[in-house]
Amino acid sequence: MNTSDQSVVWLLDSPLASYAETYKQHLIQESYSSQTIKSYFFCIAHFAHWITQSNLDIHHINERTIQKFINEHLPGCTCTSKYLHAPTIHAALIHLINILNDNGVTTISNTEITPVDN
Repeated sequence: MNTSDQSVVWLLDSPLASYAETYKQHLIQESYSSQTIKSYFFCIAHFAHWITQSNLDIHHINERTIQKFINEHLPGCTCTSKYLHAPTIHAALIHLINILNDNGVTTISNTEITPVDN
């Protein structure tokens, strides 16, 4: 199974599956390129796999969860051979948090976090 197929399985077998189409439509609406959308989908699929394996509740996904994924999981990750830089992963996951927040799954704050915030 190639990396792309595996990432689809990871996403569809996760609690984030029902938000995948909304996420994709958001990126299309924001005029992201097809390559960026593909990269961001890989990021959220890998994150989905990690939260599933870690039994994390999607209602509690926040910036700390993202930082834990980036700083603790990724350095020793053996899930995949594909690697994306932390800023790309962070941006992809901030979009995800905003989608979850817009859908009432999470509540971050009254101020929206942007993908370029650190």
